[in-house]
Amino acid sequence: MDGIKPVAHGNVKVGSFSFPTAVTHHPESDHFLSAEKSNSVADIWTWNMNGFWNSPQHRPELDPDFLPAILCWQQWTSLCQSISSPITLKIALLRSPESVTTFTLPLVPDHHPAAQWNFRVAERILKFLLWSRGGHQVALRGPDSVTHPLKHHFSHHPCGIFDQNMMGDRIYLSPFTITASDQEFRDIETSRPLGRHLHGCRIGFDLGASDRKVAAVQDGKPLFSEEFIWDPLPQSDPDWHFNQITDVLKRAAAHLPR
Repeated sequence: MDGIKPVAHGNVKVGSFSFPTAVTHHPESDHFLSAEKSNSVADIWTWNMNGFWNSPQHRPELDPDFLPAILCWQQWTSLCQSISSPITLKIALLRSPESVTTFTLPLVPDHHPAAQWNFRVAERILKFLLWSRGGHQVALRGPDSVTHPLKHHFSHHPCGIFDQNMMGDRIYLSPFTITASDQEFRDIETSRPLGRHLHGCRIGFDLGASDRKVAAVQDGKPLFSEEFIWDPLPQSDPDWHFNQITDVLKRAAAHLPR
């Protein structure tokens, strides 16, 4: 591949970590991301490429290649702590000027044999932060070798585009942006009470293994409350389950004003 230069070959041992493959570096810092530029989701999630990541002690039979995120995170942070010159990627998620979440991610220097994993770790952490904290503006402060591929991922790859559309247009109703920034952000976490009143019309629903409980309430006054027996376990037809649940919801709705 044009412009990709090998910087390490064979087995490389760093402390207790072994890197049994050539590590390549792209001049634009798009580490090993030829698959990232394709539409093949399966190709880019080859997490245990060349056996870098520790496998779980007990492999699930239905998904033997599954790697728990916590094991990868523990291994990664241990690796970063074991080297003398770790670097960081500072991430800021902005929901508004008054609501900001920050996170500092440890990385390895570009010359390190494990630098090929900087982007993938950063992408996984950023995705987790987006879906656990939220935000439509992302500010990154760190090496170009990571910030550039991250911006490319969210604008070109189907998985990144999905996150971009969901966090931007669908949730925050604002354009999703991801930029490199030298600005120092601080956490500004706010909370707002939602609801805490009984105004309007509401349906309460409790689905159990032996019954379906449903209630209709208007302005805090119960208009309907009933329990319906059912036996869903032997029923293999999804339509049967759907119709049974829809039926009790409609029964409750019938007691509310149209």
